[in-house]
Amino acid sequence: MIFLKTLTVTGILLIYSCQAMSKEKIAIIGAGAAGIATTIFLSELDNKIVIFEKNNEIGGNAREIEINNEYGKKIKIDLGPQYFSKKGWGNYVGFLKYHNQFNKKDYYSFKPSIVVYNSQVEAAPPLFVSPKVDRYSIKWSTKTKDSTARGLEMFKFLSKSYKFNKNSKKYPSNLTFQSFLDSNNFDSKYLEEFINPIAAAVTNFEIKDVPNSHMESISDYISPSHPLSNSKYYVAKNGIATALKNIFRNYRYRFPNLLLKKNSEVVDIKTKENGRFEITYNQLNNHFVESFDRIIFAIPPYAIKKIINNDSRLRNLKRYLEVMPYKQAKVIIHNEHEHFISREYKRFLNIGVDGSGDYFISMQLNRINKDFTNYIKSWDLSEYEYSILKSSGKIKHESTFWHPLISKEFRANVHYLKRHGQSLGKIHFAGGWTQRSETQETAILSGFHVLTNIDNKHSNIWKKRIPSLSKVNIEL
Repeated sequence: MIFLKTLTVTGILLIYSCQAMSKEKIAIIGAGAAGIATTIFLSELDNKIVIFEKNNEIGGNAREIEINNEYGKKIKIDLGPQYFSKKGWGNYVGFLKYHNQFNKKDYYSFKPSIVVYNSQVEAAPPLFVSPKVDRYSIKWSTKTKDSTARGLEMFKFLSKSYKFNKNSKKYPSNLTFQSFLDSNNFDSKYLEEFINPIAAAVTNFEIKDVPNSHMESISDYISPSHPLSNSKYYVAKNGIATALKNIFRNYRYRFPNLLLKKNSEVVDIKTKENGRFEITYNQLNNHFVESFDRIIFAIPPYAIKKIINNDSRLRNLKRYLEVMPYKQAKVIIHNEHEHFISREYKRFLNIGVDGSGDYFISMQLNRINKDFTNYIKSWDLSEYEYSILKSSGKIKHESTFWHPLISKEFRANVHYLKRHGQSLGKIHFAGGWTQRSETQETAILSGFHVLTNIDNKHSNIWKKRIPSLSKVNIEL
């Protein structure tokens, strides 16, 4: 029996050794934050890695524009993800630090603030205004008779959300936002007036759909730290995409096994009898076909669905991909203050609600730093609000993004998708949508999860480099 056990252990070691030594050709489809993170985590495995990016630049949703402020100084504004904190984005910060991309001189730091107001009634008092908070006191600036009651209800909500965020494993894995609210007896009036709109704004849900959203997705955005912690938030002066490009550029120089193919859109994937995959892609109006041993999808579900349709085996994944809804968001950079920010209460995040369930969001960017002068970043505008901006002539830039609506059903389908992908062979999925929420943090985590599933031994090396990764709960 001892001899058999020795053979078994030796066999495992020999099998692992052969797998580690055998070189694979890996395709990573998508060079957004998740695709870049996955590439970097896999770069030292001595496999040939080809990254396909349909655009001319890497970064995906992490992209920025450069414009002049009121004083003629050039500034960069992130169009997609923008701010983060050390508390809720610990692995992202660790990733930046390890690659020497978190030097304080390259970042603005600020304390976020929020106002929720009725966008249809100019003279109406705000529905909620965040107070000035420090370690010892809370200072209210509103004069409404129930401002303290509103503030205390919000404080209760943030505190309970933070407690959930710290101990989410103790709660049901499919806990919805509504179930969380019901268990904590929040005031229904305040839920309707400002808590639900805030939850919708940070997740891009419609207000009516917020109750069914996944509690983990909301708490990741709202409560990365305790409401009295006075945490700072950071914004990259040169944009998030610039940091990612700097990191990726360094790895391309160091590892000749990495090949980036820009302007290369994957249009079809077929599985072969030998277990390999045949990828067809368009590059500058030319068609190419290439074979790979392993595929990592670092693009959204709706994009994956388009390129697996012609393969009978991969087509079975569509049943999961088709029930992962996304919402379109048009992001607009402008300098029209009327209607889009609260006149009286100067706050970073302005949420305008109209009483019918619609809302829009505007960031008053000079609350980050005075360099941004009078620029505003708005999204989730109705046709009416968009027409106001269009007629003002003050739009400087507009872009379209798609954001996942992560409900408990969405999370369940991600789990089934990963299982089915592994049953079909060497197929993996990366992206914030595969995690609890879609942020810079979860993009990094998704790449680390892929590494762990391919080579758990090498993931331990990264845990030493970025210690916070040791606390990560690895999924499929």
